[in-house]
Formats: sequence, structure tokens, C-alpha cells
Amino acid sequence: MHQKTELFLGVDPVNNGMVSNYYRHLGGNTVSIGWTIDDADAVPRENFRRCYAGDDTVNNKVVSPNFNHRGGSTKSIGFLSIAPVLGGTEVLSGIGPGGTNGDATTSQLFQGQPTEFFGYTIP
Repeated sequence: MHQKTELFLGVDPVNNGMVSNYYRHLGGNTVSIGWTIDDADAVPRENFRRCYAGDDTVNNKVVSPNFNHRGGSTKSIGFLSIAPVLGGTEVLSGIGPGGTNGDATTSQLFQGQPTEFFGYTIP
């Protein structure tokens, strides 16, 4: 599989636990958690989930499974695998009623809100 977009996990108080496609998301430090999968390699489609990143003021650089995340515009940045990937990272998505709904994370309980499975990155 070919890499498409590198994903980063926030590790500072300003972006802690949030997955972004920008290495300095919200001005904080991040660590790489892998890459999305190129569209051409994401077949059959039922084994992959499309991944979006915000490109609007309400969701800038925030990764999500939702194409209309936080009511803002997004762009497709590739796919995550539904099946585990050797060396990949499990990514989850916020599902709570709070402000984390649709935010990608690696935390089982993100900012006190529940999460659900999103997919796996590739190394």
C-alpha cells in the first residue's frame, strides 16, 4: 500500500490527543502516527474508511471520518484500513455529545467523551 497523507497526534495541552494532518496543529507539538492509504490502494472499498481533514475555520487540520465535520468544509486525505496493519496505529473518533464529536484521536476516552473505531494507519 502507498502512503498518502501523514497523520500527527497532538502531545501538548493545546492539542493533546487530537489527530491532525499538520505537524504543528494549533501551534503545539505532535508525533507522527503513520499515514493514510492512497485512494488507488483502498480496494475493495468496504475494507477501508475515507479520511477527511478540515480546511475551514471551525475544523482546520482536524482529521475526521465526517465529510461535514463541525459544519465546515473538508478535503479527502486518503483512507484508513479496517483491518489491523502491522506497524500501524489504531485511530478512533469521538462520538460524545461534547465538542469532540467526529474528532479523530487515539484515546479510548477523548476529553472525557466516548469514542468509536475509525481505522488503522499504515507506517
